[in-house]
Amino acid sequence: MAEEKGVEKSPTPPPAEFSSIVASLATGALMALGGESEEEGKPGAPDLPRARYAIDLLEVLAAKTKGNLTPDEDRHL
Repeated sequence: MAEEKGVEKSPTPPPAEFSSIVASLATGALMALGGESEEEGKPGAPDLPRARYAIDLLEVLAAKTKGNLTPDEDRHL
């Protein structure tokens, strides 16, 4: 497939890794707890149900992967 002239190519995403899943869920939880808003650069209003959901997903991930993680993955989670 030929690239069109003047069309920027999207950057290559990082490789899919376990740590990326954990970081994504953790970031979602932090943002829901009032993390810095991208638009304003200051803390947003906490959304506790959304934060609880992200934390619950991390707990499910921990339970389902127990005994199958490397020491580094286990620490990261």
